[in-house]
Amino acid sequence: MKVLVDTPVWAAAYRRSADVEIVDLLRELIADGRCALPGVVRQEVLQGIRSAQQFELVRRDLDEFPDVETWASDHVRAAQMFNRCKSRGIAPATIDMLICSLSERHKAAIFTLDRDFDRYARVLGVKLYRPSLH
Repeated sequence: MKVLVDTPVWAAAYRRSADVEIVDLLRELIADGRCALPGVVRQEVLQGIRSAQQFELVRRDLDEFPDVETWASDHVRAAQMFNRCKSRGIAPATIDMLICSLSERHKAAIFTLDRDFDRYARVLGVKLYRPSLH
């Protein structure tokens, strides 16, 4: 099964004091060919980098991964998911809903460190990649 890797995971892997467990899990997904990168996540990772040199290094690293294909219907589905969460008292983020929509269509789990996805999963039924982290 493919795994959509969310921004907080990439950010944790690129930090100077990178979380070794997160890096190992990400490397395992990459080695197994299961790592998938939504274009919106690529953008989020890159837009947080201040140094032009570091930006280019990370951009080149991420160039290894083709964007997960996004269709207009994914945005429509994301809006439906947003409305469903909102009706249940959850304030979802627009980008998170697009990731959930992509996860559903591509039958992929989501690897994230963002706990908001726990609430989304309860309402939307999206699958989360939750290996045991010590």
